[in-house]
Amino acid sequence: MAGVCAVSFYATAQDPELYMPRDIKAAYLNGSRALDGNPGGNYFQNRVDYDISARIDPVTRRLTGYEKITFHNNSPYDLKTIGLRFYQDIFVKGGNRGRPVNPADLTDGVDLTSLTINGKKIDPGSSSATVFETQTNKFYRIQAKAGSQNIIEATWTLTFPGKKEERMGSIDESSFFIAYWYPQIAVFDDINGWDTFDYNNVAEMYNEFGNFDVSLTLPEDFVVWATGELQNPEKVLSENCLKRYISARSSSDVVHIIDKKDIRKKQATQKKKNEWRFKALNVSDFAFGISDHYVWDASSLALKNGKDIFIQSAWLPSSTYYEPVAQMTRFVVSQLSDSITGIDFPYPSITVFNGNDGMEFPMIVNDEEENSSGGTWFLTAHEVTHTYLPFYVGINQRRYGWMDEGMTTMLGEMIHSQKTDLYNMRNMYLYTYPRIAGTQEDVPTIVNSTYLPDIIFQQHEYMRPSMALWTLKDILGEAMFRKCLQGFITRWAGKHPTPYDLFFTFNDISGEDLNWFWQPWFLGFNYPDLAIEKVEKTDSGFSVYLGNEGGMPFPASLEIRFDDGTTRMISLDARVWAKGKTHIITIAGNKNISGLVLHTEGYPDSVNENNYYPSSGE
Repeated sequence: MAGVCAVSFYATAQDPELYMPRDIKAAYLNGSRALDGNPGGNYFQNRVDYDISARIDPVTRRLTGYEKITFHNNSPYDLKTIGLRFYQDIFVKGGNRGRPVNPADLTDGVDLTSLTINGKKIDPGSSSATVFETQTNKFYRIQAKAGSQNIIEATWTLTFPGKKEERMGSIDESSFFIAYWYPQIAVFDDINGWDTFDYNNVAEMYNEFGNFDVSLTLPEDFVVWATGELQNPEKVLSENCLKRYISARSSSDVVHIIDKKDIRKKQATQKKKNEWRFKALNVSDFAFGISDHYVWDASSLALKNGKDIFIQSAWLPSSTYYEPVAQMTRFVVSQLSDSITGIDFPYPSITVFNGNDGMEFPMIVNDEEENSSGGTWFLTAHEVTHTYLPFYVGINQRRYGWMDEGMTTMLGEMIHSQKTDLYNMRNMYLYTYPRIAGTQEDVPTIVNSTYLPDIIFQQHEYMRPSMALWTLKDILGEAMFRKCLQGFITRWAGKHPTPYDLFFTFNDISGEDLNWFWQPWFLGFNYPDLAIEKVEKTDSGFSVYLGNEGGMPFPASLEIRFDDGTTRMISLDARVWAKGKTHIITIAGNKNISGLVLHTEGYPDSVNENNYYPSSGE
């Protein structure tokens, strides 16, 4: 992590001040970001539009593609290099990976067969073609003036995975989810310039927004579900399936566009050139699933303001828990729009594909079948919620993956818990996180996601931040938390926020300086542990000393038990810890105390033995 410095320029800051890496601090000093949580007057963001055509052979798993990229340099800088990403080079033999891949999927990587930059042909096989390169990134020379549009054209081939891999790969011999498949322009931002981080198979994505126009050609009988909206259903679907597709576009009931009978009789597609064309506007990536034997369900969901969302699911006929997914998705989208965020679902369609992982992409998710209805509910809610974060709000998952994973874990649980109390993620993390909290595996959340080994990725990206956000929601109250979240999404829709933009937005909208909360939960080597430190007799009664041993603030309640058998309960707002690590409760009266219990249920208190007085427990 870069050097850190105190945010002493934050005029309303209380102690403790937030610590901030100096590269992020520079963006606030330069005016590209504002201390109230808004984008600054000097904020800029580039844009990348893609026109792509590709041919896929499911038997050989060979993909051959052509793309024309329009790179809009909206920065104030004249750029002399441009970065292209080749994600599938994660499968290169002998490469470095944060998670292993199946040896059967090792290849020579992406074969870039031609490259043209602003009309100049580049020899992609020449060692002098690149300025510098990493395993999955290559940086080429360019003269991209500030404010200019630049055209990059490329052709390439690759062999996509035939086994189950992280976020992509095979479901069966003729069903695949294909991601990270096209040469992609890297992000150039106001914090770090070009993003040079490799894709390491652990930390996820950070992409520019743009429009996609994509044509995918496959053998007959294959159907494609993808990012974007299908542009030519009349050219690829059989007559009967086309009628159902058209019906589903305006039906509030789930329609079987392709059913088991269509699959059995191979009557889903037309028996001619099978070219599927999709368009997507203002998205940050494009992924797709293919199969010649999937059921296709769909319906139209009308939001309260009249906007229609096309809800789709594609699933294996042999699935046990997938049939209700289209209906589940309708509920998730309606809850996200109407109550959880209060912001309309940002894209016109969403597809849940019965894949081989639990992974989000714009307008489509790759979800394997869970082994229970509760698990299927949670996974559907979690992955569809990712539409807001990191897609509508373009979070840098390579550095701050917890910003979307922590938030979507919490928001997804809020939706999922309305339907079932099984697979309760908050309860699961209440059990697991305290066992890790405060150990050497529990590193501050601000540590970049890319630097994390896989062994601590789950607790860093999901456990600790989701527990923090649940706690913050309890502190602020659900209405204020929602107002702050809504403000953050609205301010940063289509942009790239840092964690500090989130912190400052919540501070600004809530009207509270929450630095006392952000610092220990997200920036420090702290852990959750409240304790009863001591009890002192006074002239007027007793003083009970409570301590925040681990430094993380969260609510609690103190049960006081008197000798006469009566009890008294005192609620502790987490804000008491803003003033320091010790809080004194004065108990007036002549009654003698027989015992005290500090109740921390619902929060990940990592040491329970110090919650009792006398310390021997009850």
